[in-house]
Amino acid sequence: MMDNASAPVADWIVPAEMIQDPYPTYRRLREEAPVAWVPALNRFLVTRFGDCLAIERDQGTFSANEESSTSNMIRTMKGRSMLRKDDPAHSIDREAIRPALSPAAITASWEQIFERNAEKHLDAFIKKGESGDVAADFASPFASDNLIAVTGLHGAAQEDMQRWSRALIAGIGNVQSDEDVWAQASRTSDELDSTIDDAGAFLKMNPDSSMLSAFVNAETPLPDEAIRANIKLAVSGGFNEPSHAISSALWAMLTHPDQLRAVRDQRASMLDVFTETVRWISPVGMYPRTTTREVELGGVVLPAGARIGVVVASANHDERNFENGGTFDVFRAKRPNLAFGSGTHYCAGSWVAKAQVASVALPAVLRRLPGLRLAPDSTSGFEGWVFRGTKTLRVQWGR
Repeated sequence: MMDNASAPVADWIVPAEMIQDPYPTYRRLREEAPVAWVPALNRFLVTRFGDCLAIERDQGTFSANEESSTSNMIRTMKGRSMLRKDDPAHSIDREAIRPALSPAAITASWEQIFERNAEKHLDAFIKKGESGDVAADFASPFASDNLIAVTGLHGAAQEDMQRWSRALIAGIGNVQSDEDVWAQASRTSDELDSTIDDAGAFLKMNPDSSMLSAFVNAETPLPDEAIRANIKLAVSGGFNEPSHAISSALWAMLTHPDQLRAVRDQRASMLDVFTETVRWISPVGMYPRTTTREVELGGVVLPAGARIGVVVASANHDERNFENGGTFDVFRAKRPNLAFGSGTHYCAGSWVAKAQVASVALPAVLRRLPGLRLAPDSTSGFEGWVFRGTKTLRVQWGR
């Protein structure tokens, strides 16, 4: 039985209630119990920026290598991806796909594909009239087509990518252990295994610039289980994060018209918008770590084997690091945030996400949709806390 006697107990937290808006909970935790034992999650939550950063910088003490029996991600993906590994195993997986996700690969291959997909899906969106759901009818199919190209799952359809990603995300975030969610995640994982194996066999004979091609054609190929788990990792995050970042950024600009004007007048850049958006509404809000030894963190002594939730969505609002952290502000002084993590596990797909959202999607939307504004019936539609974003965003355009 884990000894959590030295930690404050946040028995007032109800995870289901955090789905609509977790930020008041985070604010209370930061002030009252920044390292707290949460019985409902059977896990310590860490909510201040400095403590989260300390965890990221010390993988020797705070391990990503959770036991398979306690890891939602390993259970969902039926294998251990690089996110659930420490070095050197983590670096082996990461190095295998580095060529497919590097800035050089983006320039040589992906940016042109992203631009074509943006124009294709904006053409279809605009044909529907002068109003529509920019999240469901542009951001989602755009991110899906990009992900098919980057992963190398060329036989998949947009609908497959969206369905797979949502089922995997639901499994990874299944902190309440809903059996229906586990069942759907298991079926999805099996379906993806078959798709990955078929695509991998093709790419072994017909290599391209994709992640899967890099894996199967590596000088020392990874075991099949690792390849499958890492492609599933890309499917889960590679749709969810860019599509949510696009709709969240548009919501942010359209609800802050002075900042939208600054972007249009080039007093603020799209990279400023992207960086501030993923800080303000982090698509990935929490991820796990396990202590390898007894350690003090935030004034709390954690035992060896402590299960931790690193709540980067809270850290990115921490007033100790970000003045008025709950406010969207593209003019904010430049400071690192933890939307993509930090240290060894800094997101391998961060450059791809920035290219999709900041370099391509947001400029294309503002250029193609003059007079863009929220529809009268539009709401933010944000939901989730382990993963957070909006599924719908109704807008209008035209003069």
